[in-house]
Amino acid sequence: MKRSASGKSVVRDLDAEQWMAVIVPAFSAERGVGPTDTDCTGHYIFANESLRGGISQKGWPRKVDPEDIDIKAGPNGLRAVWLRTLKFENGDEGGRSPWCAPSTIAPRSSASELPRPAEVAALAGAPR
Repeated sequence: MKRSASGKSVVRDLDAEQWMAVIVPAFSAERGVGPTDTDCTGHYIFANESLRGGISQKGWPRKVDPEDIDIKAGPNGLRAVWLRTLKFENGDEGGRSPWCAPSTIAPRSSASELPRPAEVAALAGAPR
C-alpha cells in the first residue's frame, strides 16, 4: 500500500490464511477451498494438467492447514505462495503452485500487476 503524501511503501506481513484470502476470494478458514474455486485472476485453482490424478485426502471443500502453505520471499517484496493440497499415487504432494503476489498490496490492484508463475518458479521451490 502506498502512502499518498510520502510515496513510501508500507509492507504488511500476512499469515498463511490471510494470503489465501487475498489470493482466493472464496476462501475462509472455516470452509477452506473447493475444487472449483477461482483465484484472484479468475482462473480455477485446481484446473491444471499437472494436478491430474491428485486426490484431496481430506475431501472437498478442503480446510487448509497453515502447514500446507509455503510462502517464499523474493526480490522487490515479491511473495510466492504454494498451496499443497493433493496427494498422488507415487507419494508426491501437489497443489496450486505458485501464486505470486507483491508483498505490498494496494487496493484495487489488478491481476495484470502480478508476476507470472514461471517468473518465480525457482523462487517458490515448488515442483513443476
